[in-house]
Amino acid sequence: MEHLSLVPSANSYSATFGTGITSTETDGGFYRMRADQLVAPSAFTVTWTLNVDDYAELMHFFRYTTNGAIDVFTLMLLL
Repeated sequence: MEHLSLVPSANSYSATFGTGITSTETDGGFYRMRADQLVAPSAFTVTWTLNVDDYAELMHFFRYTTNGAIDVFTLMLLL
């Protein structure tokens, strides 16, 4: 797995942690809930402040190293 060495601005990212729970409304109006996944995915929004060289490195990483950001990669975040 590839690692992106550029660290985003610490005050510019947010995390939405997945619960892995699916709920369905029944005919009686109640909700039936169940665990849908063993490991729920989480989403992160990040922002970088980059100079020209760092921007070129970021674009090269996404285009070529991660196959257009399709492949999985790691990133350092300070939560």
